Amino acid sequence: MSRVVMVVGATSGIGLATAQRVVAEGGTAVVVARDTDRVGEVVADLARTGPGTATGSAADVTDEASVQRAVGDCLKAQGVIVLVVEAGATGDFGPMTMASLADMDVMVAFCYEDYGEKTGSSYCSYYEVKYVLDNKTPCIALKLYAGAWPPAP
Repeated sequence: MSRVVMVVGATSGIGLATAQRVVAEGGTAVVVARDTDRVGEVVADLARTGPGTATGSAADVTDEASVQRAVGDCLKAQGVIVLVVEAGATGDFGPMTMASLADMDVMVAFCYEDYGEKTGSSYCSYYEVKYVLDNKTPCIALKLYAGAWPPAP
C-alpha cells in the first residue's frame, strides 16, 4: 500500500509543496482546504504530474464537524470502512463496541479537552484504548478544543 498523506492547507505555500512532494514520490496526497474550487484545481494539477495520485476535501479547520467529515472522506476514498461511534456515557458503551473493533485497521479518535465533564464519564474509552494497545492497532488521536456537543459526523 502506498503512503497516504492528508495535507491541511494544501492549496498554497508549504502545504502545496508537501502535497506535490507526496505525489512526486508515488503517494496519495489528500488536499484539504476551505476553498472547494481551489481544492479541485490543486487535485487536478497533482493528478497530471504523478506518478502518485491526489484526492481532495473542503474543510475549515475551525469547524470540528468539517474536520471530521474531511477525515471520514479521506478514509473512505482509500477504501477504509468508516464506523462512527457516538461515545455516550452509558456503562455498556465499551463492551457494545467491541464487535465493531474486530476488523479495524486504524482508530481515529476525536478527543475533547473536557470530555469527562461533558459526558460525566472519565473512562468511556477504556475498552477501545485497551483493544488498540492489545492488538497493536494504529491510533490517530485528534484533539479538538471547542464546539458543539455532542459532535456529529
